[in-house]
Amino acid sequence: MLTCGLTRGDVEKAVSDCMNFRLRTGVQELFQIAHSNNIPLVIVSAGHGNVIEEVIGQCIKKANGELGTPWNNVFVLSNSMVWSREGRHVGFSDPHLHMFNKDLRSAPQKLRELIEGRHVGILCGDTIGDLTMATGHSTSTLLKVGFLNDRVDENYQQYCRETAYDRVVLGDGTFEPLLEVLRQI
Repeated sequence: MLTCGLTRGDVEKAVSDCMNFRLRTGVQELFQIAHSNNIPLVIVSAGHGNVIEEVIGQCIKKANGELGTPWNNVFVLSNSMVWSREGRHVGFSDPHLHMFNKDLRSAPQKLRELIEGRHVGILCGDTIGDLTMATGHSTSTLLKVGFLNDRVDENYQQYCRETAYDRVVLGDGTFEPLLEVLRQI
């Protein structure tokens, strides 16, 4: 990727040109409820954080209809592209996140401050490996919602075992189980 001469503008344009993003039904309401109640949303991903941030900025509206303004309650912990002063891609953030180290143990100070004093959490993941994403932050209560997108018959028992997810959403299901909880705030 470094040899391609990628710029910040290229990422913005790629997202705006590819408006075929299928956000899971309910994600906009989830963001809006969390924002209006000052609930931190932490997105932990082994993907490209800059793309995730751009999708959030271009595709998820605030309750007042605003689009593109920063969400002060959202933190993306991911592999972010590092830019030169001229806006050229020059590297990636450390540490490199992958499916086996996606957790909060090496979370930056800014993220630690965002979730400081919070001991109740909701973890949403779509793999069994995602169950460890809260590791590194002390929680007294953690509701785990699993999104089992494919090979449902093969993976269902694993997602539902006692040490796995508390609620399992099958296929392209919605955020409704989580929204049921958040709407009561």
